[in-house]
Amino acid sequence: MFPELPVIGDTLFTSSKPSIGELGTAGDFLGGTTVPFLTIASVLFLVSTIFIQRSQLKLQHDELTETQNIFRSQSFENTFFNMINLHNQIVQSINYVDTKTDPGGSIEYNGRDYFEFATNELISDFPDVNQIKLEKLIYGYGCYYEKHQAHVGHYFRNLYHIVKLVHDNTDLKEYEDKMKYMRIIRAQLSSYELVLLLYNALCSAEHWKESNFLNYINKYELLHNIERKLLIHPDHYNLLRSSTVQKAT
Repeated sequence: MFPELPVIGDTLFTSSKPSIGELGTAGDFLGGTTVPFLTIASVLFLVSTIFIQRSQLKLQHDELTETQNIFRSQSFENTFFNMINLHNQIVQSINYVDTKTDPGGSIEYNGRDYFEFATNELISDFPDVNQIKLEKLIYGYGCYYEKHQAHVGHYFRNLYHIVKLVHDNTDLKEYEDKMKYMRIIRAQLSSYELVLLLYNALCSAEHWKESNFLNYINKYELLHNIERKLLIHPDHYNLLRSSTVQKAT
């Protein structure tokens, strides 16, 4: 099988002074048998190196993706809770002086006390609650809002943007993930704030055509804890889901 072996053996072991030809024969044999093995070893080493590099790159990519996800989550939560703090600051900064209720003087309402006063004032504009049609309700609230816009306009706009921030977050893939934050928003709202939110959404639907604030309120049950006895009429809660309102949005 290997005819050169006798020559190599003679050359390596019996000849004290091998000739150049004999050394050449031995070298050719060794070169011919070891080069393929070295080539295969090099290829295997190269393949192994590629696989190791690919594994390292995948690990680095996964770590980078996780870092980016953590950063986005932290950025979202920072923004969310800053807006919640802003919401509470807006409430605390509200100052309304009523000069009509008491002819002998004025009454000052601050913070959340204002919402109780504003709700009662709105209700007082509709003495015949059983005869209120939606058109009349929208008109009446429009007049009321025009009077109180300086105090509640910023409040409702900021509240809307908090809700939209959560709704637009694509990292919150499941409905329950979004509801976790919506419940935090809901927890900030007093009973009277919920009442004004209902009428603002119901009667200002034409202002939210692009943004669908009404749809957000319904979808995330922002008025879940509302006390219907505080409404102008308890049935007004059902108007939120009526086809008339949905067309307006």
